[in-house]
Amino acid sequence: ITTTGTCSLATPVSLAHGGTGYAAQTTVVQRVLGTSATMGTTATAMPDDDTIPQIGEGAEITTAVIAPKNSANLLEIEAVAWLGINANDSAVCGIFKDADANALAGGNVNSPASGNPLQMVVKHSMTAATTSNITFRLRCGPNNGANTLTWNGVGGVRKLGGVLLSSIRVLEFAQ
Repeated sequence: ITTTGTCSLATPVSLAHGGTGYAAQTTVVQRVLGTSATMGTTATAMPDDDTIPQIGEGAEITTAVIAPKNSANLLEIEAVAWLGINANDSAVCGIFKDADANALAGGNVNSPASGNPLQMVVKHSMTAATTSNITFRLRCGPNNGANTLTWNGVGGVRKLGGVLLSSIRVLEFAQ
């Protein structure tokens, strides 16, 4: 906005129900979802410090494989993990691409030892850069390897009868 009451965004287009508006710049081309209802545990640490999570840390919870339609398209990755820990500690998660060592994105949540799992969401966006298969991996672990992290449950016990799901979703947007 350069002057009060003046705004120049783009060329308006006709709307289906009359009038004019602005068209969305992107369209979802493809959606891939990987889920896991399996309860699992790990004591393999994923440190909650100032280092990038590494692919050998924590445990793999689920994956999603996508073959982008166009290498110029945008990929949006969203991972959701349900986590419980047996002590007052941090749970750390990362989104990894293929077998790349460094996480693309990460997150942490401080968890008191309790009877309820906590939800962690980690997101990342990137240009596809290929039309070959890309495997995105959700890996999580306790900050301290002396503690045990449980996914889709707490204390090594499944919660909600197998419908508590951790997932990784990839959306591909045309550019």
